[in-house]
Amino acid sequence: MPVPSKADQLCEEGKSLLKAKKVDEAQAMFELAIKENERHVSAHETLAAIYFARKDYPKAAASFQKAALYDPRRVDPLINLGAVQNRMGDYQAAVKTLRQAVSRDRKNATAYYNLGIAQKGLNQPHLAVSAYKEAMKYDPKMVEAIQNLANLYIEMGNIQQAQAHFHKALEIKPDFERARRGLEKSRAIAEERKKAVNPFGRLVNMEELNKRSEVKHRKLTPQQQYEDRTEVHRITKECEQAALAMLTALRDRIGPMMSRINQTFLQGDDSRLLMREYKAFESDFKTFEQVNEELRKRTEMLRQHEAGMRH
Repeated sequence: MPVPSKADQLCEEGKSLLKAKKVDEAQAMFELAIKENERHVSAHETLAAIYFARKDYPKAAASFQKAALYDPRRVDPLINLGAVQNRMGDYQAAVKTLRQAVSRDRKNATAYYNLGIAQKGLNQPHLAVSAYKEAMKYDPKMVEAIQNLANLYIEMGNIQQAQAHFHKALEIKPDFERARRGLEKSRAIAEERKKAVNPFGRLVNMEELNKRSEVKHRKLTPQQQYEDRTEVHRITKECEQAALAMLTALRDRIGPMMSRINQTFLQGDDSRLLMREYKAFESDFKTFEQVNEELRKRTEMLRQHEAGMRH
């Protein structure tokens, strides 16, 4: 049995001191171990963790870098270095480091997770999405990756995918508060978006529209005729624009819904989430059909009104 070197002994003493929560004394032991053996990887890694806990990120990065240099076979020091570089806001360096980590271990979920953070920091959302998906592929229960991906979908405007991933995170970890808050935020955004593109309460206030578009057989002066035609044109244009906005909204919902259906069938996900989404989609579609028909009728009526005004 090989006799432990002095650096090994110092490192073990440092670990015992850490367990006893004597961090300053432990740090001194690891520093002594490194003086004894500059290439002692465990001492560099543990010292880096102490620096990181103390938010001394430059020293943490330097120590992880040395650990990676002295043991190039291991991927953990590279992943930790990338995580520290992310924390420092040096996303370019983090991407370079984490790509090295991925090239050494192409199935390491933590490497992909940190790579997603770095690419998000570089404003490369589509690359970040791919990285988070890879992290989820190799660790399907990594709720942090699922949560970050959901937040990214919100920023990209894909609210339905965001909600699906928040739900997924909460299914894995029901007490995940950040996912719960994210889901509430996504619902609020969805409601605001509906108001923005849905003419409810603005154009499709039938009582008001009836008043504004009612045909009255009366003699009008040329000025009154002009004003009436202008008003009719405005209302008609609003109706047409509202219908187009609703078609766009419907199109944007169909794509993500079909994608989610395919994902559920291919991966065997819990169908309860899919059914909830489908029911919401079905309700939206019925509402769209009703409102679109009303808009069509009103538009036709207004055009007939305008045609009558020309005679």
